[in-house]
Amino acid sequence: MCQEIKSAAISPIQNWAKSILILICLFHQMAVYSQNQHRADSLKQVLNTGNLSEEEAMEVLLKVTVNEPEPIEAIRYARLLLKNAEASNSQLMQAKAYEEIGANERILGNNIRSTEASLTALNIFSELGLEDSKATILAQLGNNAVTDEDYSQAISYFKQALLTYEASQQGIYMALTRLNLGEAFRLNGQLDSAMSYFKSALSINDSIQHPIIASYTLGNLGMTYNTLGQLEDARSALSTAIKQVRGLGDPYTLSVYRADLALVDQKEQKWQAAEIGFKEALGIAQENALKEQIRDISEMMVTYYKLQADFENALVYQELFQVYQDSLVNKENVQELERVKANYEISQRDVEIELLNDRDQRRRQQTFAAIAAMVVFLGLSLLLYRSNRSKQQANQVLAIQKEEIHNRDEEKALLLKELNHRVKNNLQMISSLLNLQGNELKGHPAEAAIAAGKFRVDALALIHQKLYREDIHTTIALKDYLEELILNLCFSFADRIKPDLDIEALDVNIDQAIPLALIVNEWVTNALKYAYEGINTPELVVRLGQNPGQLKLQVIDNGIGMSEMPPENHSSFGLKLVYSLAKQLKAEINYVNDQGSEWTLTIPTA
Repeated sequence: MCQEIKSAAISPIQNWAKSILILICLFHQMAVYSQNQHRADSLKQVLNTGNLSEEEAMEVLLKVTVNEPEPIEAIRYARLLLKNAEASNSQLMQAKAYEEIGANERILGNNIRSTEASLTALNIFSELGLEDSKATILAQLGNNAVTDEDYSQAISYFKQALLTYEASQQGIYMALTRLNLGEAFRLNGQLDSAMSYFKSALSINDSIQHPIIASYTLGNLGMTYNTLGQLEDARSALSTAIKQVRGLGDPYTLSVYRADLALVDQKEQKWQAAEIGFKEALGIAQENALKEQIRDISEMMVTYYKLQADFENALVYQELFQVYQDSLVNKENVQELERVKANYEISQRDVEIELLNDRDQRRRQQTFAAIAAMVVFLGLSLLLYRSNRSKQQANQVLAIQKEEIHNRDEEKALLLKELNHRVKNNLQMISSLLNLQGNELKGHPAEAAIAAGKFRVDALALIHQKLYREDIHTTIALKDYLEELILNLCFSFADRIKPDLDIEALDVNIDQAIPLALIVNEWVTNALKYAYEGINTPELVVRLGQNPGQLKLQVIDNGIGMSEMPPENHSSFGLKLVYSLAKQLKAEINYVNDQGSEWTLTIPTA
């Protein structure tokens, strides 16, 4: 049941979903950990007696695997079970071994191995006609797909499992699977389907009265209402879910639902209630050291205080968000190292088992005839040994060198990603400081200069943000980056301007991307600030395409245009910056003033 319930409590923010899945099962595991460990140790002693038949040995191996709380040990015994099952041609035991391997590989974070093992188990259960076991694997695969954010695949798995549970009228599994289906639909943006499955889960639970199903279904239904803007329904469902979750001792989910209820208050402009809700949710997260919630609720509070024009508190929670964001990045790196270590330990133990089996087999095969043969061919064996020894040593040296090169490449990639992350954070902090300073200089002549500087810093920060998020270290996807940059500028100046963007999907080196981004920033900002005075229907066109041997950028507006003074002689700092950056790119600039401004930048690519 833990495997089913784990996917039921999904938070209102998608990147919280995985953590909640893990925590609910952890509560269960902590309660039975010592009991299961004692049971597993007792079963291992029975296994070591050696007085068991093949069938009995496989049954004991299965029980050890199920009760072993350490995933590394569980996988080791599951592989022993699989080996015995293959030797005895027991398809049922093979399927159960693959099922346990899949579940424990998922705990270790080896998602690909987990899915492969689970699908193998599913195929065997299907061949054997074991529908209940097949449904269990389908539900497990659905949970895995939700964790991997492959929601369409999760929906497919859950629907197949639901057909079996409905056929056998297993009420609790019908309700849980409908709850899981609803959450998969919600995360996939199919909110009407999500509401339908949540309501049907509640209807089935009326006869079961399972508190976990009731509380999580109501909470997730409330979050769906919130997304749809049905705020009264959202408030009712979330308030009831919060009362129920308090009694379950699940602080993680409680902080999630409480923060989502505060978002409802914020949307209804109940500012004081929203502030109280956010602070209560943050307090729960801090009291229980829930780093992901502290990070995400802090980000919500930054938005809240910005809406209130309380920039001092917004900066306080921005700093808190950044601290926990950096901490979680480091935590993910440590977890990845632990997964690598765990896989290494499993491999080492498998090697030890194989060595022991080989040694026993050699002992049974030793005879006087073999000894005589070894004496006769001693000279030849010595030559072969030396030859093999040399080859092994050479292979070992080569393997060590390859490992060192691989580790260095990974370290370089990690350091470069971290550098982009740090640069992005520093630039965002500078942007925040410029923004705060600009708010203090309303009406002052320096206000426009500070705002222009902020937009230039934002353009640079956005580049490093793309490099960090997309795990790309030296190139930028221009289409996504420039569209986001231009839309942010338009939103900052005037919602009435809808830019016409025709940007080809190109990847360029960061050395070209930075000056190109600053040039686009200057031309678009200049148009938004000065071009449309008295223009009823402002138009802004940005084109970027690649011709043979050159990259061509155009920024066109239907504004009032510039004076007849040649642009290169203009006194504006922004235009001077543009011509300086164009020289850096070895590019040519052309300007046409014909019922508006038309800037063209031609960059050689040969």
